Amino acid sequence: MANSWQEYWRKIKTTPLRIIVRKIAHLINSELHSRYRAHKALRRDNRKCAKWPALAFTYLECLQLPPQSVESQENKRLCEFYFGHQFDLLGSGWREWGYAGEASGVEGHSYRHNLPTPETMALADWLALTLPQAYIAYSQKLLATLPPDYSLLDWQKDIKSGFRWDSRAWYKNIRYGLASGADIKVPWELGRMQHLPQLAVWYRANTPQGERIVHEFCHEIIDFVAMNPPGFGVQWASTMDVAIRVANWLIAYDILKNSGAEFTAHFVDFFAQSVYAHGRHIVGNLEYSDTEAGNHYLSDIGGLLFVAAYLARTAETDVWLAFAVQELICESERQFYAEGSNFEGSTSYHRLTTEMVSYATALVLGLPADKMDALRVYDHTRYRIRPTLQAPPLPLYRMGNGRESPFPAWYWEKLARMADFIRHTTRPDGLAVQIGDNDSGRFTFVSPQTTQIALPTSPTPELHAYPEFGLFVYQCTRYYLCIRCGGKIHGNRGHCHNDQLSFELAVGDVPFVVDPGTYLYSALPERRNQFRATASHNTISVPGREQSELGHGVRGLFKLYGNPQARVREVTPCRFVASHCGFGEEIRREFVLTPISVHICDYLPKTIARSATFSLHCHPQVRIQQQQEKVILTCRGQRLTIKTTFSNIAIEPYLFSAGYGKIEGSKKIVGQCGHSNSRLEIEMGERV
Repeated sequence: MANSWQEYWRKIKTTPLRIIVRKIAHLINSELHSRYRAHKALRRDNRKCAKWPALAFTYLECLQLPPQSVESQENKRLCEFYFGHQFDLLGSGWREWGYAGEASGVEGHSYRHNLPTPETMALADWLALTLPQAYIAYSQKLLATLPPDYSLLDWQKDIKSGFRWDSRAWYKNIRYGLASGADIKVPWELGRMQHLPQLAVWYRANTPQGERIVHEFCHEIIDFVAMNPPGFGVQWASTMDVAIRVANWLIAYDILKNSGAEFTAHFVDFFAQSVYAHGRHIVGNLEYSDTEAGNHYLSDIGGLLFVAAYLARTAETDVWLAFAVQELICESERQFYAEGSNFEGSTSYHRLTTEMVSYATALVLGLPADKMDALRVYDHTRYRIRPTLQAPPLPLYRMGNGRESPFPAWYWEKLARMADFIRHTTRPDGLAVQIGDNDSGRFTFVSPQTTQIALPTSPTPELHAYPEFGLFVYQCTRYYLCIRCGGKIHGNRGHCHNDQLSFELAVGDVPFVVDPGTYLYSALPERRNQFRATASHNTISVPGREQSELGHGVRGLFKLYGNPQARVREVTPCRFVASHCGFGEEIRREFVLTPISVHICDYLPKTIARSATFSLHCHPQVRIQQQQEKVILTCRGQRLTIKTTFSNIAIEPYLFSAGYGKIEGSKKIVGQCGHSNSRLEIEMGERV
């Protein structure tokens, strides 16, 4: 708690008084408004709105899926898991997500927050434990339509720690980061319901279980709506996750419908009402900021666009559609640099946001003429929320096929560069290098498969430079090298790590030197800071000092303070020289590249050199053998030989996280610098 107050005080000291006054007024107004809305919602079931638009549009009539997307044994296995309500989310392992079962715990933190199972008591009495009084009758009616063998999902529980959030709590009052080991991202991940499009794809494969898939889709929607009234519980606390959920609902529904699935008129009407409720929640809770809007806001826009595109035209949905298209274009310009990389400083978040933009763009291009007309005639005066909606019409541009779109020429150029960045930051094994945070986030999963990347054909390194992000990639036939340095400073650098002058190295399609990853956010703040600290990266570190000061407390877990002043001094296809001043004095690192080797030289001031250390974090599959003057690394037939002038070379354990919530032991090579000029030679041997 003390650390949280330190973060507040730090923010107050650096904020102008007029902005502080404005924010206090906004907070008071928001709190009063939230209390009024909560009081109103508690008195009357808000799922019983008088009128809502129908689901009037579909977009996937001509969806073509590659055979491997629908015919793989992996997809068959996943569907069986999903039928049994078993999910592997954020490192949970395959677990049944019901109201029973004991949690395995997170690093010794375990909670017994299970509710009685619905079968052990009268349904009305059980619902009284989980819902506000005004919502019991309608939820009881909904649940009565489910078959007796359907097992309800516990949407409020972190299955890993066992911690359960109160489903009767107003979403503005949901808190996290207060119970060690409890991770709110876990129930949020379940609530995204990204398994539904996978089930829909499997239905499209004409599986004999097609009818079962349609029933499962309908039953899970009913389950969710019955147990998560809009505004209550953890599933409404993050607008981003509300937006991702409704997009996945609509994608799955569209695939099913256009693959021949039949739904009752009553369910379609019920589903449309729920989609509309999601749209209203998104509009009322946009995660927008003039200075710090990021992937959350972009997700909000994507979800709202899906809602507006699928629902019938009304004055309200026309405004939603125009606003979502306007903001999609604005945020694509604001959140992505001219080179195509994302301003949040994370390769994983770049992939997530590019996925959002790509799906949203495709949806806009598929709008029928009637929906496109909404971009010309919407009533902008109906929209009174920041940011403002411009007066109609939105600008439209002629495309090569004779049609019009709202996307200017620069938009297409940037979208291509965004895709290039993903291609260049993907290792030959098909996985992204981990620069900055990795929360394993996706907008949707149509097919959860990884594709291996073809190796380059050039024997000499080819350079792909992204100076605005601060990333430089060298690729050749023999190896893949990714170096982190520089980049523009954006906001609080919430998803950046202290990784200046760090690197990843793969030989062939085998990763050898890797970034340790992210592991967790607010569930274990000490682990969060451990994984983003300087010592957890393949760079020079100094005991007790950081390249940038780490924020503390829940509010500080997404902040880095200070500017390490990282600079790229020279960059050519065979040489890279860069520096930073994060420890108060300049540290310079030089890479010299040949077709079969990487030579690294570090230049340090004497005051730092005496205590400084270097680290090479190896992939868990790498075998390390220490000899007198060198270290031999081998993995899957590939071999590296490391020679160095660093002293006291040792092999030490460390924790590696390949994705959010996942952790395993590995080994790292560490050594003492000792003097101002230290060298490291990495030579790629022949396959063994």
